[in-house]
Amino acid sequence: VVAETALVVLGAGQLVAAVAGPSGYLLTMAEYERLELLNTIVVMILNVILNIILIRQYGIVGAAIATSFSLALINIIQLAEIWYLLGIHPYSKAYYKGVVAAFAVIPVLAWGVKLPLPNIVRLVVTGSLTLLLSLSMIWYLGLSQTDSLLLQSLEE
Repeated sequence: VVAETALVVLGAGQLVAAVAGPSGYLLTMAEYERLELLNTIVVMILNVILNIILIRQYGIVGAAIATSFSLALINIIQLAEIWYLLGIHPYSKAYYKGVVAAFAVIPVLAWGVKLPLPNIVRLVVTGSLTLLLSLSMIWYLGLSQTDSLLLQSLEE
């Protein structure tokens, strides 16, 4: 049970990293590699300090909290630096469709966990319904020009 909580906390940190994308690589390619090194050193030191403090009090969950916080922090810092130094904003209003679709599948996932089926069958059923619902939501909200181009290229 404790490892399950730690895994969920680590997943939250990875979610922030996934949303931020490869921002560290962008800074490096834009010749801000020294800044990226400084970011990494500062967040690494913070991670060690947080681990020392939180592991004593919360054990493995404390380690997960420290690591997730550090991972989220470095990604947020990198995004802010990209916006400030390069004038690039990585998100657009078109991203709302993905967010709406992600929130729409949460009830399906919660329901799927409780299905009285063998694990693999439950995984296939829940995964299929989740995929179908998310694609339906994106289709309903409308495809962007880029989405249409992608679909056309797949048809060829």
